[in-house]
Amino acid sequence: MISSAITFRLSARSAAIFVFKIKMNTSILSFAASFLLLIPFIQCNYSNKTLLVIKEAKQINYSNSIADGVSTFKDLLTQSAMFIDKTLLIKEILQNPHAVQLIICPKGWGKTNNLDMLKTFISQQVDAKGNAILPIEKTSSFKLFHDGIITLNDGSEEKLPSHLLISEHAEIIDRHLGQHVVIYLDLKHTRGDNYEDVIRKIREAVRVSFEDHKYLLNALQNVVNNDTVRVKGTAQDDLERFDKILHGREITEHLEYSLYYLCALLHDHFRKKVFILIDEYDVPLRSIYFNGKFPETDVKKLLMFFELFLGSIFKDNVYLMKGIITGTLRMAQQTVYSKWNNVVEYNIIYKPNPILRYYGFHEEDVQLLFDQHRILRNTTKAAKRWYNGYCLCVRNGTIQHLYNPSSVIKFLKTKNIQSYWEEKERTDFIETAIRKSRLIRNKITDLLQENTILINMDHLRFGEELLLNLKQLFHTQMDEYRVPPHICELFFSYLLQKGYLAIAEVQYDSLTMIRAKLPNDEVAYELTQRLIFFYSDRYGIDDAILRNAAEHLGELVRDEVFDVLDFKDTLKALYASLPPFENILKKVGKEFNVKNNEDLVASVMYVVALKMQCISKFEAKVYYKSKIGGDIVIFEEFFDRITIIRCKYDDSCSGIAMQEALLSKDIVERIQFIKRSTYIGMNIHPNGTTDVTVHVQNPIGSDEFPIYFNRTTNNWQLLTWPNGSEVDISWLDQE
Repeated sequence: MISSAITFRLSARSAAIFVFKIKMNTSILSFAASFLLLIPFIQCNYSNKTLLVIKEAKQINYSNSIADGVSTFKDLLTQSAMFIDKTLLIKEILQNPHAVQLIICPKGWGKTNNLDMLKTFISQQVDAKGNAILPIEKTSSFKLFHDGIITLNDGSEEKLPSHLLISEHAEIIDRHLGQHVVIYLDLKHTRGDNYEDVIRKIREAVRVSFEDHKYLLNALQNVVNNDTVRVKGTAQDDLERFDKILHGREITEHLEYSLYYLCALLHDHFRKKVFILIDEYDVPLRSIYFNGKFPETDVKKLLMFFELFLGSIFKDNVYLMKGIITGTLRMAQQTVYSKWNNVVEYNIIYKPNPILRYYGFHEEDVQLLFDQHRILRNTTKAAKRWYNGYCLCVRNGTIQHLYNPSSVIKFLKTKNIQSYWEEKERTDFIETAIRKSRLIRNKITDLLQENTILINMDHLRFGEELLLNLKQLFHTQMDEYRVPPHICELFFSYLLQKGYLAIAEVQYDSLTMIRAKLPNDEVAYELTQRLIFFYSDRYGIDDAILRNAAEHLGELVRDEVFDVLDFKDTLKALYASLPPFENILKKVGKEFNVKNNEDLVASVMYVVALKMQCISKFEAKVYYKSKIGGDIVIFEEFFDRITIIRCKYDDSCSGIAMQEALLSKDIVERIQFIKRSTYIGMNIHPNGTTDVTVHVQNPIGSDEFPIYFNRTTNNWQLLTWPNGSEVDISWLDQE
C-alpha cells in the first residue's frame, strides 16, 4: 500500500498556499471523503515557518483529527491525526537574551502545550538515582525531536512522516536537546475561596514539582550515609525539608522560598543552572475578582506571598538559567514583580513580538486544516468570519491574522458553525456587568454595530486596585447609576486581555490609548446573547415567544414569499405577553432611556432582531436607531438585502409607520451592494391590536450618486464622485 504521509511547509513571507489538487470523478468523491488521499510522501520545503503534519494513511476520523483539551505535547502528537508544528518556538525562546520571559495570551491559545513542548525538549532525562541517561540518543526526547519518532506509553514507537522543524537546527539540538535541568510548576488549578485555600492549592502544585525530582531523596540519603559529619548535617536538614514538601507539610513561610530551595538542590546535584517554567501564573490572583467569597482582607496577603514566591526564584537567583512564565493577564509590575529587572513581556493579543506566530492559528494554518477537512468554500468563509479577527501588524508591515484555535478545532470536529466560547470559559460575568452599568451596555451595543471603542492601555496592568475594582463590579451590589466610569473602562480593558476584543488601530497621538473592536461573530454572538438575556428579564419577555417572533422576522427578511398575517399574529402575541407598558416604563424607562410607549415598542423589537441575528448565525447585522432611518436596520450582506423597520404606538394604522420607514428609500437605493430592500411599518394600538405593512422592492440604484458602507472605517463612502465634485455624506455615519 502506498504511504500517504503528507507534509506542507509554508513561507511566512509568502501568501501562497501549496495545495495538491487531484481531479476525481463524482463516483469516487464519497470514498475520498472518508480516506486520506493515497499519494506518495511529498515535502514542499520553503522557509520552514509553518508545517502541517498528517500522520498516517489509515482511515481518518475527521471528527477527531486534532486532539482538543490536551495539555502535553506528547498527547497532542499521539492523539492527533494531524497537527501544526510550532517547534521553532523552542529556538526563539532559547536564543532570547532575556533571563525571564513572560508570555500573555487568552485561554486556549496554546500556552500550556507550547510550554510543555519546551520542557520536553530541554529536560535532561535521568534514572531513579538522578543520573543522566546516556547516550542521549537513547532518550525519548532525542528520538522525538531529532529522529521524528514518538515513544508511546507502552514502549512501542511511532514514526512521524516528517522530522519536526526544530530538527533542522543542529546548533539548538546539540546545545539544548536534553541538556538542561528543569523545574515545571503548573498553577492552573490554584484558584480558591480565600488566602488559605489558595495557599493550600499552591502547596500541592509545588509538591508535584518536587515529585518530578524525588530522585534527590536518594542522593541526599547517600550523602547522609557516606559523607563527612559537616555535610551530613546539611544533607539531613535538606532531606527532612524535602520530605515535608513531598507530603504537603511545608509551612507557608517556607513555601515562599520552596522553588528557590529546589533550584539550589538541583544545581548542587547536577552542577548546572536551572530552567524554571511556570504555567498559568496568574490563576491564583484571579481568585481575587472571580470568586465572590474571596475576602478583601486576604488580597494584600496573597499579593505579598506572590511577590516573595516569584521574586525568590526570578530576582538575583544565582542558580537560574532562564525563566519562562505564561498567563492570561498582565499583572502590574508593582504588584507581583516590582523587584525584577530581567523580565521581558510578550502579549500575543495586542502587541507584535517575535513569538507571535507560535500562538493561536494563523491564516496559513487554518487554510491547510480546512483543505484537509474538505470544508466547502462558503462554509470556510463563514467559519473564518466566526473565528478570525485578531489582526496585528508585524515589523515588516504585513498583517498577521490570528484565529481562536480552540474554537477552530471544535468546529473541525463538529462541522457546525457556532460559539464554542462557553466550553472553555464562562461568560456570565459579562451579563453581570451589563446589568450594573448602562455605560457598559451602550458600549457593547456600539461594538455589536461594528463601531470601535477606546481602551486605556494603563488598565492592562492589573494591580491591587484594579483587581479589587473588578471584584467590586462582578460581586458587589452596586447602584445602577453609580458604577464609576473608570471601572467601566477597566472592564473593556479586561475584555481585550481575555480575547473578547481585538485591536482596531493604535492611537499614535497617545501612548496609552488604542481603539478596539469585536474580533469575530463568535464573540459577537456571546455578547448578543447576554444582552438578550438581560433585556428579556427586564422587559418580562418569554423566551419561547421571543424565539417564535425572531424566526418569523427571519422568514420575512429572507424569503421572497412570506405570510404577513402570521407575522402580525406573532407580534400581537409577543406584545400581549408583556407586563403593562406603564409598569415597564416605570421600572426601566430611565435605565434604558426609553421615554414613551413608542420607544418601548421599538426597544422590544430590537430584542427580537437580536434574537433573529443569533438564530441566523450572524448572517444578518442589526443596527438600532441608525441614521439610515427607521428604528431597526437589518443588513444581510450575503444575500445583498436590507430591511428597515419603523415602530409606532398610537391609534393610527401601520401605514403611517410605513410612510416613515420609506423615508429611508432614497438612501437605501444609493447603497451599492443592496439588490433587495424590505420596509416594515408596524403599529401597536393601545387596545392591543397589531398592524403590520410590508413593502419589498429591488432597487436598481443610482449611477449618479452610488454610495456604500465601509466596514473598515465604519462610515459611508462614495463609490464614485459625480462630476469630480466633493459631496458631504458624513451625516450618513452610524451614531
